[in-house]
Amino acid sequence: MKTKFLLVLTSIIFIAAACNRAPTGPVVKLAGELIKVELADSVAEQVAGLSGRTGLSDDQGMWFVFDQSDRYIFWMKGMKFPIDIVWVKANKIVEIDQNIDPQIGAADTDLRLYQPVEPVDRVLELPAGWSGRHGLKIGDSVEFFQNN
Repeated sequence: MKTKFLLVLTSIIFIAAACNRAPTGPVVKLAGELIKVELADSVAEQVAGLSGRTGLSDDQGMWFVFDQSDRYIFWMKGMKFPIDIVWVKANKIVEIDQNIDPQIGAADTDLRLYQPVEPVDRVLELPAGWSGRHGLKIGDSVEFFQNN
């Protein structure tokens, strides 16, 4: 009886620890939440972005890393779902574009261009509405972690 109890207790502790474990791989922390991110730190990855994908789960995003600050231009070419774009400089949010429409079927020349008002060195793309649901605002801190 005592052995059975210890086995059940050990199983419960193991399951609880597994559920509370931090995600592995790169993550961005903002608004007290951890977002698993795919890194876009090469030109090829930045050009492709999230194009052609069908969506993101609420705890996923794409983290664009640039060598220098600039007013980078983004567009929704090949996108199949709406997103939020969080513009970041020196680990602080400088601007947020929310619920950006993918403009499915629009010609490339008709796609809207998105550009921050000031130079940035990072950009975070999130599922549409995430920034509003979590109360993101300009000046909020953004932290990047490379978990293993």
